[in-house]
Order: sequence, then C-alpha cells, then structure tokens
Amino acid sequence: MGGGLRPRVRGGSLTPAAATRSSALAPELEAPEPPARARKPRKLTVAGGHPTEDLIHRACAEWVFAHEGRYPFLRWLMHVPNGGLRSRGEAGKMRAMGVRKGVVDWILPFPSPTGRYTGLAIEVKSHQGTVSDEQQDFLDDAAGAGWLTAVVRSSDEFVKVVEQWIRDRP
Repeated sequence: MGGGLRPRVRGGSLTPAAATRSSALAPELEAPEPPARARKPRKLTVAGGHPTEDLIHRACAEWVFAHEGRYPFLRWLMHVPNGGLRSRGEAGKMRAMGVRKGVVDWILPFPSPTGRYTGLAIEVKSHQGTVSDEQQDFLDDAAGAGWLTAVVRSSDEFVKVVEQWIRDRP
C-alpha cells in the first residue's frame, strides 16, 4: 500500500478506518465472508473441575499484566508459545524459526531484584499434566545456572513462585 497508509490490526481484524482505506485501494482483494457455523464452546475445565493448562496460562498472564506497574521488571516475564496443537506445516515452520523442544512456558531472563537468582523459569501443567524429559532438562540446566525454576499447576502457585523470585527467599 503506497502513500504511507497502513492498516492497523487489533485483535486480528482491520480497524474500520483501515478497512475502508484498503477497500477503496483494492476492492478486488476483499475476501468473501466465511459461512457462519456454530462453534463449540471452549473447554475451560477437565473432568473433576480442574482448570485446563490454557486457562491457567491466561490467569497467570492477567496477574503479570496487572502487576507490571508495581513491579516494572515483570514486563519482561514472557510466555514462550512452544506447545499447543499445530498442523504439520505450522510445526515445521516453527522449527525452522528456532522453536526448541523443552523450553518452559514462562521465562524472565534477568536477575532477581537482589541478585539471588539469575533468572526465572516456570513450567505450567494442568492437574494431570506431566513434565517431558526435555522440559526437565531445561529446568535442571536453568537451576544449575542460578535460575529459580518451578513446575506449577495453578495460577496461585505461579504467583507464589514469581513473588519468591521478587523477594529472593525460598
């Protein structure tokens, strides 16, 4: 698109102003609306009422975002989207881009406030989830390098580990 006009994307869709501009510039590129189909509601808990790993991750992210003002270094606590179900093509693309098997879900690659820990690595698992050999290797290597490492099964456990990293005490 020439002339400095770029559509702004928010949440995966064009903003109304950008959609108008792009339609005016290239009306033949408009995609037909996909057929409406019923979607299954997302499963948020597994049998027994335990939250899914996805739901735990979302709660952890909410807590991190809500506390960045109080703890500015939390802006670097990041979720690593290694897992999840992907098509074979997407999985191959991710491997080609450098995704590594075994990297944990949450990483903060900086020293804790008083320097006791050199980083933070947290693996989130559902109630029945198991840590892979590769994930355990990552956790062991990170702990050997002075990182605080943990496997958590709830957002409450996640918060406790992050607070331990912040306060530098076991």
